[in-house]
Amino acid sequence: MIDFIQKKINFNDNIIDVVGEFLKLSHIEIDLAIVEKEILNHPEYPSLVSIVDFFEYFDIEYGTFSPSIEQLIEGFFPCITQLQINGEMYFSIIQSINGDLVKYYDPKLHEFKNVSLAGFGKMYRNLVFMIETSSFEKLPTTKKFIANKFTSKLFLLIFIPVAITVIGLKDYASGATNTLLYYIYNLLSYVGLMVASALVYYEVDNNNVLFRKVCGKSNKNTDCTAVLKSKGAELLGVKFSYIGFCHFSALLIVGIYGNSNIFTTIFPLVSLCISPFIIYSLYYQGVIVKSWCKFCVGIQAILLTQACLFFISRQEIHKISYLLFANYLTIFIATSTLIYIGLLNLVPIFQSAVMYKHVKIGYQKAKFLYNGFWNQLKNQESVSFHNLNYLKFESNKNVDTIVTIVCNPYCTHCSEAHYHIERLYNRGKINFNLVLASSIDKEDVRYLPVRHLLAIAYENNETYFLQAMHDWYITFEQNYQSFIMKYPLPEINELLINNQIQSMNKWCMENEIHFTPTVFVNGYHLSEVYSVDELKYAFD
Repeated sequence: MIDFIQKKINFNDNIIDVVGEFLKLSHIEIDLAIVEKEILNHPEYPSLVSIVDFFEYFDIEYGTFSPSIEQLIEGFFPCITQLQINGEMYFSIIQSINGDLVKYYDPKLHEFKNVSLAGFGKMYRNLVFMIETSSFEKLPTTKKFIANKFTSKLFLLIFIPVAITVIGLKDYASGATNTLLYYIYNLLSYVGLMVASALVYYEVDNNNVLFRKVCGKSNKNTDCTAVLKSKGAELLGVKFSYIGFCHFSALLIVGIYGNSNIFTTIFPLVSLCISPFIIYSLYYQGVIVKSWCKFCVGIQAILLTQACLFFISRQEIHKISYLLFANYLTIFIATSTLIYIGLLNLVPIFQSAVMYKHVKIGYQKAKFLYNGFWNQLKNQESVSFHNLNYLKFESNKNVDTIVTIVCNPYCTHCSEAHYHIERLYNRGKINFNLVLASSIDKEDVRYLPVRHLLAIAYENNETYFLQAMHDWYITFEQNYQSFIMKYPLPEINELLINNQIQSMNKWCMENEIHFTPTVFVNGYHLSEVYSVDELKYAFD
């Protein structure tokens, strides 16, 4: 099967997009950042092998089949498939087939659409990939990762609106008369900044999946790239996307720190003065380029709404002196200029980061090509395990690979490393040895959990001990009091266990192991070039 899969490697880079949509359809909750990490780091990316290994990594049962277009009707849905469109290969998803109608994921438009069975058959390449969703096992860190990421995103999304609301209420309490107008105008500026940020990010990475989904070429009249890459998308060498970002950013800064009454009198007038740009942009998109950019149209709608607010605030304009008007306008222009200078310096840095991402993908491939892992491993320092009294786990006598891992019971990175080693062992890819780093000094915080785990190892079978190790690192998150509630300390031979702890501690000192986790493969130190979670690529 793998040989067959490896032949299917020349695809457009739409794997992350397709796998993300496929997970949604299959009701499997895996954060997209984890999808990107696992698939982009795969040495066979972008190929079907990287998709297969991704699902295998989560212990999700899968199968690949080669049904004809007629056999598809019998039901393989949802499934990942291969399509050939205009001579190019893409990954896609078949969601359903009802009669003569196929609902599939268009890899170019980034949306689901219906097409006739005959039309789909012209693209279909006779391969489907299916999974058994009931076999899904979540990564233990997934929930925490998603929660942290969601919290940070939520903070960024609500901070400015909350700040605007608080300032508006404060001004209202102090006698301000334009609180509602102030709130609406600034909220529009905030939305404008979000849209303008998307346009700036396009300059950084125009292949971003989200950008392509929102602003891809969904029909002949919608094409953001055609608009943003045209000559009319800049003024005197300055991109309008940058101007929009600086404009809305400066409006928010001046709006938050300025007097609300004065602000809502002056800046709707400023918005009215720049409204001719709206006519220019709409004319240029509709008549010259003959394509529409959804983000650009959104910006024009916000600018128009802000300009219309002038007709509410105009009766107050006579109360503003020319000097005050000039002062606010000068601060606005100065703020915009500083933001623009910062933008010019930051965009190349972010572009370099995106470039590094692509270089890293190539580097990942090189690391595992032509036995690169094993050749690199043999150049590393080797150690002897003679006289080391470690814990030995051997589930597959036909496997030649032995991984030795040195762990500290209170090391977070050890928790992650142990998890990956445990998965490889359970899948029969490796046998492994475990060294628990601690002294027998009762003041050593590592001593109690190490003594406890060794006592469990002596009194119980391998399965029970490995479950205890899993619970220590994952379930109880290295909390000893919670751990002993489930795993009471058995009767122990104190001398026997202390001798083993001393043996492991002496070996660590002799081999100058000062950091954990430290990993050895067949006695050779794992190179810093490779992380523990990448071992799955070497052993597969």
